[in-house]
Amino acid sequence: MVIQLCKKICVIGEPGVGKTSLIGRFVYNMFDDTYLHTIGANVSKKDITLEIDKTECTITMMLWDIAGQRTFSFVQPTFYRNSDGAFFVCDITRKETLEAMDSWLGTFWKINPNAHVKMLVNKKDLIEKAKFDIEDIKKKSEKNRINYFLTSAKTGESVDTAFYDMAKSICKSHLSKKEK
Repeated sequence: MVIQLCKKICVIGEPGVGKTSLIGRFVYNMFDDTYLHTIGANVSKKDITLEIDKTECTITMMLWDIAGQRTFSFVQPTFYRNSDGAFFVCDITRKETLEAMDSWLGTFWKINPNAHVKMLVNKKDLIEKAKFDIEDIKKKSEKNRINYFLTSAKTGESVDTAFYDMAKSICKSHLSKKEK
């Protein structure tokens, strides 16, 4: 059996955590350390194919890079509508970006209560400058019942793994709904 899906996935979090860089690494396998503010939202896409329980699942991931600035907070929920998933991104060198997680996810889940969510703890290449540790990450992920990945958009470490994990979760969910 072959299925094709097109799914909207938001990438959310505070400004400067690396949302745009993570998407660039995944979609184009590129990294640019020039910081540019996202205004509103940018959309990128990537098709990936997985095999799950003898079913070929091709998923078009529509990745919505949502601006993190508080000045855009009034429009962010509009961008969240009809999302199948979200990556919450925080920066390991800035503790306040992890502390903001509950606010970001609270707003996102009010609009998409059944969406798949993963936490990306970005900038692992700067681990020597970390302002929080693995225990802090585990507490946040357990509290919100989501998986986390330590990533580096700069080196590419765990970026593909995280995005493929999201695709796998969405495909498995789709297949289990079809069986019911």
